[in-house]
Amino acid sequence: MKEGLRFRRVIEEVFPEEIESEPEKIERVVICTGQVYYDILEKRREMKFKTMAIIRIEQLAPFPYDHFKAVVMNYKNAHFIWCQEEHQNFGAWFYVSPRIENVKPFNILRI
Repeated sequence: MKEGLRFRRVIEEVFPEEIESEPEKIERVVICTGQVYYDILEKRREMKFKTMAIIRIEQLAPFPYDHFKAVVMNYKNAHFIWCQEEHQNFGAWFYVSPRIENVKPFNILRI
């Protein structure tokens, strides 16, 4: 890593100018990890989704409960979606789903 940079366990929305400025107006939050983020970002730009935010979990273990909770609690009116490239049984879904539920009990859609 370059000097002055640090690892972030959870990366919240990086391009806030592309989406609604008020978190209450966000309707959908996509949670992902890894390079699938760039595919989601590209599609959001292509489709001009202004009410969709993207959250990246960069550290899966130990799960960053405190950081994750601080980020997701900003989006009180949103539906949450987990996205991964891998098949359900190959990706992180089975590991992260109960941990996400511990942070905020909500139904999360997996795609």
